[in-house]
Amino acid sequence: MGLALLPGLAMAQEWQPLDGAEITAVLSGRVVVYADGARQDFKPDGQTICTKGRDSLGHWTLRGDLSCSVCGRPLTFGPVTLWQCRGLLSRLSRQRAAKRWVLSRPER
Repeated sequence: MGLALLPGLAMAQEWQPLDGAEITAVLSGRVVVYADGARQDFKPDGQTICTKGRDSLGHWTLRGDLSCSVCGRPLTFGPVTLWQCRGLLSRLSRQRAAKRWVLSRPER
């Protein structure tokens, strides 16, 4: 099972958007590794830790059927309030009987 952020993702027919409850089930308690190597740890309590060189503390929540998160500056510098929201797409992998998920491009 993998999560990846893919810029310019062309929506294939087998990819299906997930609703809010499904997004929560997929992200809660997981770490996402993005294409640029950045990582985001989605805590079940709504906190998130974003890592790209240094750790920063933030929050994540649902807004409809979008996962929205904000990550602050490095922990010693205080928060930033720019939220990014993404949908989550799912498909059943044909090579393996496992689901795969892809986060869509961010919306502000």
